[in-house]
Amino acid sequence: MKIAIGTDDKKTIRKGHFGESAYYAIFEVLNGEIASQEIRDNPRTGAKGHHGESGKILDLLHDCELFMARSMGKNSMAKIAEKKVDCIVTEFEDIDQALQKFLDAEDAGFQYYDFRRGTLVPCSERLKK
Repeated sequence: MKIAIGTDDKKTIRKGHFGESAYYAIFEVLNGEIASQEIRDNPRTGAKGHHGESGKILDLLHDCELFMARSMGKNSMAKIAEKKVDCIVTEFEDIDQALQKFLDAEDAGFQYYDFRRGTLVPCSERLKK
């Protein structure tokens, strides 16, 4: 599984919207461990009309199955979820801390976008119907 995390400084998760991140830190996770990491530039950063262009972000992050951010637009999350990509919003600022807590299956500090409900829910409710 590949996880994309929006960042402006390559160390912390961007406080603003995911789609406006300067970079995306991409982590490949195998058997619960980080197998590789890369940084992708967001070529749309600063471009007029950039906000809310979920299709272009999906193209850039086409191989990622989960997007993690501190903030995402509701309409963007819905469009992303339609493409079978999970959206997780976290309160954690530090990328390494957030990623480790997520890999350790800690629910506190994370919310999952539930496409059926059209809203963020605690990760502990992720598998509930």
